[in-house]
Amino acid sequence: MNKRRRWIALGVVLFAVAWRTMPLFRQLRAEDFSRVTRGMTQIEVEWALGCPPGNYGRHPQNGFLTCEGVIFPGVGMATTESMRIWTDDTTRFEVYFDGNGRVIGSRQKSHYQQVSDGSGFFGWLLRQFSL
Repeated sequence: MNKRRRWIALGVVLFAVAWRTMPLFRQLRAEDFSRVTRGMTQIEVEWALGCPPGNYGRHPQNGFLTCEGVIFPGVGMATTESMRIWTDDTTRFEVYFDGNGRVIGSRQKSHYQQVSDGSGFFGWLLRQFSL
């Protein structure tokens, strides 16, 4: 019985690690970002990208990003209040909406990459062995 409990515990730990580190159910379809066009609703953008706004990467968003305003031709300055963000490990899409909930512009943040902050299980394990 003791051996069986160890196997069950190992299975639970492996499942938890896999669940935490892999986006199992939803993935950001970055290749479809070009389908996002002016005039779309947020629902249409979600349909095009395969998921609602959010972080679909393996790591929490950490650090900081600049929140500069963006000027779109014929629209003017877009603010962060009208912005929705989709991210994964190597992609950050910003989509800006007007007061009617329609896309007025979008952009992909260049050189974006999520990194581990070392706070997870493997970070703890590495710190225990001073690696």
